[in-house]
Order: sequence, then C-alpha cells, then structure tokens
Amino acid sequence: MISGMINNAFFVFFPIFLYYLFYHQGKERFFNDDRLALSILFSISITFSMLFPYQFLPGEDYLFDLRQVPLIIGTLYGGYIVGIVLFTVSAVVRVLIGGEGVSIALINQFAIFALVPLLRPYYFKLKHHLRIFTVATISVISIIFNSIFGYILFNDPLFEILDVIGILIINQAVFIVLTTIVIERIIKNNYIEKNMQKHGKLEAVSHLSASISHEIRNPLQVIKGFIQLLDAKEYPREKQKEFYQHINDEIESAEKIINDYLMFAKPTFDYQVTISVEKEIKKAVSIIQPYAHFHSVTVKEPILVGDHIIRCDEHRFKQVIINIARNCIEAMGPGGELVIDVFGGKDSVQIEIKDNGKGMTTEQIARLGEPYFSNKTSGTGLGMMVVYSILKNIGGAIDVQSVPGEGSIFTLSFPLNDQQND
Repeated sequence: MISGMINNAFFVFFPIFLYYLFYHQGKERFFNDDRLALSILFSISITFSMLFPYQFLPGEDYLFDLRQVPLIIGTLYGGYIVGIVLFTVSAVVRVLIGGEGVSIALINQFAIFALVPLLRPYYFKLKHHLRIFTVATISVISIIFNSIFGYILFNDPLFEILDVIGILIINQAVFIVLTTIVIERIIKNNYIEKNMQKHGKLEAVSHLSASISHEIRNPLQVIKGFIQLLDAKEYPREKQKEFYQHINDEIESAEKIINDYLMFAKPTFDYQVTISVEKEIKKAVSIIQPYAHFHSVTVKEPILVGDHIIRCDEHRFKQVIINIARNCIEAMGPGGELVIDVFGGKDSVQIEIKDNGKGMTTEQIARLGEPYFSNKTSGTGLGMMVVYSILKNIGGAIDVQSVPGEGSIFTLSFPLNDQQND
C-alpha cells in the first residue's frame, strides 16, 4: 500500500515540478499561459496513476488511485481547454482498464470537467488559505458524489463502507491540499521573482538617469558660462574662437553621453556586413591615437597578418575597440603603453587590448558592464555597458584579466564569418 501511494504521489507532483523547471519562465500567469504543456504533463500523471492503483486496506478489494488530483487541479487552473483533454484521457484509460464502476467513474470525471472550471473566476480572487479550503472541498464532494451514485445505480453497500469512504476522503484531500500548497508556493515565488526583476530594471533606470543628468549638466553649465561671458562684453576675435571651441567640445561631450545611453537602451543591429578585423583595427587605432597622445600614452600598433572576416556593423565594432582603449588610456598615467594584438583561430578571431595601468580587483572585474558602475570617479559606466551589449548581440565574448597595480588585459573573441570557415 505504501509503495503504491508513494508512486501515485510521484505521478502527481512530478509534472508540476517539471513544468516549473522548464516551462514557467517568462509566463505572466503560472498554469495559464502554456495549456498544451500542462495538458500533456497532467495526462501522463493521470494515466500512470490509473495504471498503478494501490490497495488501501489489507484484505479489501478496494483499489484506489490519485487520478482526481491532477484532474481537479488541471481543470481548475487550466480551465475547459485543459479539462477536456484530461477528461478524455482519463475516460479512455478507464474504459481500457475495464472492470466494475466504469460508468460511475466516467460520470464523476465528466462532472469534474463540467463544473470545476465554473469556479475559476471566483477561485483566483480568493486568498491563499481559502483556495486550499476550496480545493479540499471539491475533493471531498467528488468522493461523496462517487459513493452516492454507486449506491443509487449499483446498490453498493454505502453504509457498510463508510469507514473506507472516510479514509479515501482524507487520503485524497491530503494529497490535493499538498499539491495546491506546492502550486501556490510556486506561483508566489514566480510573482516575487518577477517583481524583483522589475525592481532591478527600475533601479537601473533610476541610476542611469541620475548619472546621465549629472554628466550632461556639467557641459551645459560650461556652455552657459561661456555664453554669459560672450554676452557680457566684446572679446577679441581670437578669444571668441577659443570660447566657441570650448562650447563645441562640451556639446560633443554631451552628445557622446547621449549616444552611449541610446546605444545601451535601444541597440540596433539590423545592419551587419562582412568586415575585415585588421582593417577596422587600423581605423580604430588611428582614431584613438590623438586621445592617447593627449594623455602621454604610447599606442603599440599591432603587426597585422592575414585578413580575418567577421559579420558585424563596422561602426559598432570600432566602438567596442575605442571604448575599451579609452578606458585603458585613462587607467594609465603619463608614460603608459597600450598594446593591441590580433590572434586568429579556426572558428574565431581574438583581439587583445593590454594596458599597464592601475588594474582592477576581482570584484571590480565582476561588475564591469553593470549600470552605474565605473572605476573612474566621474564615469557613468555607459562605455562598458555598450561594449557588453554589442558583444552579446553579435555573438562575441569578452574575457578580462587584471592585477591591481600592474594592468589589465581585455580579450575579445568574435566568430569568423561562415564563408571564411569554409
């Protein structure tokens, strides 16, 4: 009896856990958004429960199974769509098994299918403990219904087996209550998980908004100051050009911050072409050279051999290289050296960007690409966020090795174009 009961319990709980592990992710309403999976899993549960019944009392001929647990739960949470599938499966299996009580079983199962879904609009409005009470009540009524119809139609000795009926009621009620508790707990955990994700997104947006407003305010204040100076008195033409140049630089600074934010918030990768890694590296190095010179940093240009072809937006590719190179340059003092190398593999090409700056700790490396995280006191973290976003969308990867006080090595990996692999 115990082994049979354990088997039936396994048949009931297994599809629920299986659904939770593999199907529920991204579902707004647990047990409502994937009725096909629920129908299949609960059909398996019902079938095995009926094929492996257990003898409840030693020496008695009464066999029992937990088919009604998945039937009631599936019909209540999944509605008529799931219910018709489960009723059909349970009816077919019961007819194939044969024996006494087929008609009673079919009537009982049809009543569950027809009536239980009517309770759904009210059921989901109930509190947790009332849901458990409702499911237990449905289970009890189902057993009593089955017993009374057996007495009416087949003269089953109802009053002689009241003790058996009572045990069956308790047995099924216990399992259906446990099943409901598990499902409700999963629903609650799913709700908490979604709220945490939503809270995390809102927090990230809040941090980004604060950092961007701070970063844009600085160039705007500089622009405002120069405009006030120009308005206050008449300066020589050369001085005016100097002021205009400062204004233009601050506008470009603000524009870059906005572009980085837009790139992270809504990246677009529809335009992808085959590009040469070596050629784009040369262009990126030529762009970064003046910035490196301004910071008294030497850029060791790579010795480029071969022509590795990848599929990517050329501007996004250069943006990845430039963003990392700028961070490396800013991490080094005067006299620093930035080294860029390219290594070709069978299926991918690696780009190594190395500096001898202040380096990073393991904790700092782990947080690279997070919103609002930057190793620079005035940084927004948007640059590395853009890098990670671009790499993710084009199938690239990044590996960061760093030692505090010695420098960092950024290794980028890009899959080669299929034509080149051939």
